[in-house]
Amino acid sequence: MTIGLAFPVLKIITLIAGVAVLVAGRRLFWLTVGAIGFAVSVGLVLNNVDLPSVWLVVIVGLIAGVAGAVLAMLLQKVAVIVAGVLAGAYLLTWLAHGFFPDLGAWQVATLLAGAIIGGILASVLLETALVVLSAVVGAAMIVGVFELQPIISLALFLVLLAIGVLVQSRSA
Repeated sequence: MTIGLAFPVLKIITLIAGVAVLVAGRRLFWLTVGAIGFAVSVGLVLNNVDLPSVWLVVIVGLIAGVAGAVLAMLLQKVAVIVAGVLAGAYLLTWLAHGFFPDLGAWQVATLLAGAIIGGILASVLLETALVVLSAVVGAAMIVGVFELQPIISLALFLVLLAIGVLVQSRSA
């Protein structure tokens, strides 16, 4: 899912959040959950609602992001699972859009499948899931800012994922 190509402010916010989540998502778990909430809500709004202003999209994203961050601080275990659900939904939708730009009716099924997979992984592998999911989401957010060919996007995603996992694993 490419976020806000028509809106430079969304690209900048997404890129900054993606870098932060990629390299510090486990330590700043609340930021990871907030960034995922922002990215998922912005993507859903851009694809399904016709808002008259980019700032309304940003506000919706920020509200979802702040709600996710507060949830992460108050209920970390629940938040880990919620983050897994959101990350799984975001990642699978992003991957699907890269190879099948018009998902049509399959978008909801893709979101649900990703959510289920992400939630299960997060609940089983808590600490490892934090590193991997935040690196995955950070890499996807960064790559999603750019309009690249699918194979180039995938290659960049894998490189960024490796960097994110390595950086976060070493900063225990």
